[in-house]
Formats: sequence, structure tokens, C-alpha cells
Amino acid sequence: MKRRNGRIAAIILALIVLLAVAGALLWRAGGQEAPQEGNLLVNGDFSAVTGGMPDGWETGMWVTGAGASYLEAATADGRSAVLVENAAANDARFEQTITVRENTTYCLSALVMAEGCDGNETGANVSFLGVYGTSEDVHDTQGQWQRVSLYARTGKGQKEVTVCVRLGGYGSETTGKAWFTDVELCEADDVPLGEFTLMKNGQVDEYGFEGWTLDTMKTTGVLRSETYRVTAPTKSTVYVDGQALTDDKIIERDIPIFTVEDLPDGAHVPTDCVYEFTRYFGVDQVRVVDQYGEENALTEQGNTYTAAFNYDDSRLAPELEERVIQVVRRLSCFMTDDYSRSRLYKDLIEDSKAYSYVKRFDLNWIAKHKSYEFSNMQVNNYVSYSDDCFSAEARYDYTIIYRKADPETYPTAYRLFFKKVKDEWYLYDFTLI
Repeated sequence: MKRRNGRIAAIILALIVLLAVAGALLWRAGGQEAPQEGNLLVNGDFSAVTGGMPDGWETGMWVTGAGASYLEAATADGRSAVLVENAAANDARFEQTITVRENTTYCLSALVMAEGCDGNETGANVSFLGVYGTSEDVHDTQGQWQRVSLYARTGKGQKEVTVCVRLGGYGSETTGKAWFTDVELCEADDVPLGEFTLMKNGQVDEYGFEGWTLDTMKTTGVLRSETYRVTAPTKSTVYVDGQALTDDKIIERDIPIFTVEDLPDGAHVPTDCVYEFTRYFGVDQVRVVDQYGEENALTEQGNTYTAAFNYDDSRLAPELEERVIQVVRRLSCFMTDDYSRSRLYKDLIEDSKAYSYVKRFDLNWIAKHKSYEFSNMQVNNYVSYSDDCFSAEARYDYTIIYRKADPETYPTAYRLFFKKVKDEWYLYDFTLI
């Protein structure tokens, strides 16, 4: 009988193990990550200290000058803690980067004790790096610890966040002191609306029940999303923290990057489009890569990013520079009566703006001279408007050696527009720049 019971127990144990393994495999097959349990932060109570600084935490601040802020491990009211003291107006913090799950709600909380913080600016708070929102901020807790909390939800593909215990905020530097301890970052099933307390009002209703009234109410700090915009050339790819934005994020299209008049049929000026998206935890990196795989330079102003236009120099110059220089030299020589009008016509589109200008140009302005020289020739800023139309800018020094005067150098710069006709490139317009 005992042996039989032992077999049954062994079979049950084996079934439990098999079910556990199968459950784990099904969980993985479903593509889901297991929930993260407990406090995700390292050394959230600041009990581990090395060299006067808490283990696992980094410091950061807006004003980095000596004496602006003091950040250190400390003891406050018998608790291990950290102190952030802003002697001058600053946004200073301890921070820690944590691995998180995408599309998951988290609660960040801490015990805070604040003293003498500027009431007109953001006080002591918890927040996420790169995000404007914070928890409730406190300015002076009269020597008492107060818990503050902030709820937020990660976005699709998000892998990490950086949490902050902080005195001040983005665009809101402050002075004062703040101690922090018992910092936690935990997954949250839901977001509470707030906290409230009731008090007896001293009244009794007709049924003998005591009356209660609302005493205090405090809403929960809930992180709000931030809206970001990126202006980038059409056909480029915008990457936000490594993820490419899709076309459904485009809110405006076909914005001309610059103005060009009278382009040939089928040619189009390069355009920009504007992407708009939201994030709860801010943005670490924005990159724009053009249709040819070259990265665009970016300027950033708040939540707005603007990508510079990439000229087509690397793609077009090897094939077209020789022709551009040839036409530029002939055009300049014509204007000093060193190249005939009839010969220059062969480089122009008939009845074009360039043709009309050359036809009307008065050659009597130049004094008699012996020779000419070109120097410092540079051709760049190529722009492709179609397979059969492009422009380029040429800058150079053109020196005239006069017969009865000293040589004179003319710094010259043109933007030249070319059109392809029967596999040959001809000039159809040019302007001084």
C-alpha cells in the first residue's frame, strides 16, 4: 500500500513538472514576456554606499558649475537616503536606468523630505529622464517624509527607462534641499485615481448613522504623453530610439525645401514632410536617413526635430562635375569676351533663360586684357530634380590680367541648372549667389 501511494505521488509530481514546463513553453510561444515582480531598482533604499555615493546610481544636473549643487549619500531621520541640495537654481538628480517591458504600466514612488525649495519652481519629485512630466512635487515637508508617486506606461518596442529622484525639472530650476529614500519602480496592474480621507461631521441621520464629509483629496501623479514632431525630407526614414516611424505618423506632406522657378516638365523641387508621434518616457535618440542611406544632420528645439537636406554631391559629382566646370569656364570667358557667343550657344538650351541672357549680354563692359586665370574652383550642393534635371553651385576666383591696369580678381559664385537632352547636359538657367 505504501509503495502504491509512493508511485501515485511520483506520478502527480511528474505531471506538475510537465504542466509547469508546458506553461512556460506556451508563454514563450505566445511571444509574451513574464511580468517583472517586485522593486526593479537596485539599492532603492540607498543602504549600499561607496565613497560617499550610493551604489547603482548616477548623478546628473543642468548647471554643472562648481558649487551649484551637492549630491551625496546621507542619513535623514535615522534612514539611509540621498541628499540633493541646490545652492543655486538648478535641476539636479540621482538617476538609474532599468530594463522594462513594452506596453506595460509602471509605478515609480519614493519617500521625500524637502526643505526650503522655491515654491515658484518645480520642487522635489520623482520622474523619468527625458520627460517633462513629474510626480507631485513638494517644497517643504516640515521635517516629515512624504510619499510621491508617478504612473506611466511604456511604448511599443521600449526596452528601458531612466528613473530620477530629483530637485527641479526641465525648464524649472530651483533651490533648496531634498532627501529621498525607499525608491521603488514596480509593475502596476492599474492606475488609482487618487487618495482621499473622510472625517466625521458630528451629525446623525434619521436612521442613526453618523455623517462623514470629505476631508482631503490628492490625485495620483499620472505621467502624460509628450508630443514630438520631426521634419524630414520626403522619402527619408525617421528612426526614434531605433524604430522606424511609419507613414501613418505623417501629418503634413510636400513642403518645398526651397523655391525654384520654371523647372522643366517632370522636374520637382525637393520637399519635406512632418511626422508627429507621442511618447510617455521621452525620446533618447532621433535619426533621419535619406533615401540613399546617408544620415541627415538634425537640429533639436524642445520636442521638435528638423533634418537638414542632404545635397547629392557624393552621388552626382563624380559623373557631372567635369561638365559643370566646363560650362562655367566657357560662361565666364564669354562674359569677358574670351569665348564667342555662337560657341557658347552650343552649351545652352535654345529659348531658355540662359540662352536669352547670353543673347542680350553686353560685352563692352570689359577693358582690353591679355589673359585670364581660374583658381579655387569648387562645385558642390548638387540637387536632383528628376533624372533629366539637376542644379549645382560653382564658386571660384576669376582673375583678369589687363593690358593697362593691374590684374583684378573677381570672386564669383553661380547656381547653374542643367537639363539632359539626348544624353547630353545643357545649361538652361543660372543665377548669381
